[in-house]
Amino acid sequence: MELQWIIGLYEKNIQWLPGWSLLSDVFDAPIYLLCIGLFYWVEGRSAGFRIATFIILNNLVNQSLKGIFRSSRPFQDAPHSLLIRESGFGLPSGHSQNAAFLVTWLWGTVGRLLKVLLVGLMLLIGLSRIILGVHYGHQVLFGYMIGGTLAYLAIRVKDEQLERWIHSKVTLCGISMCLFGVELYRLLKPTALTGGLYSLLTQCFLLLA
Repeated sequence: MELQWIIGLYEKNIQWLPGWSLLSDVFDAPIYLLCIGLFYWVEGRSAGFRIATFIILNNLVNQSLKGIFRSSRPFQDAPHSLLIRESGFGLPSGHSQNAAFLVTWLWGTVGRLLKVLLVGLMLLIGLSRIILGVHYGHQVLFGYMIGGTLAYLAIRVKDEQLERWIHSKVTLCGISMCLFGVELYRLLKPTALTGGLYSLLTQCFLLLA
């Protein structure tokens, strides 16, 4: 039933798919790198380390959950009707998780109008993933939940606790090495070039600081 609904959305929006695809990537790698730099230079070293650390953790959690659930995407279940392709499993939606993570992270630092705009953008990103046929609705909602929860927990962590964790080279190197191999492999794929660069640069930022 849901698959037929997604196919209908896809067909009704087929002429607008490039626009939906562009919207889908609003909270992609460049925005995260910009946020890391802004927090580092404006709010200080601790704030920059905090967001960089939890961006890596957010990415690791997403990839781990996808590997655990191994959930198919709509275009995999209807390959002749949905023509846009992406790699990897579908649950949770990485784009939706990233959007919820960033919106939750910024929630206490922006005004009311910008909060409304951010939430609206987050919802549109989730909708775009469904219209493009790369995620089911529950995959988008689960991504929202995971991203928002991780950002909330990250904000609640005290600076002293985070500093101890950051400077634990065993912990930090372990996380970075796990992701380094994955992202190095992804760099060989042109469609994953930006995402791979973002993760590698973020990990190097943490290790060299």
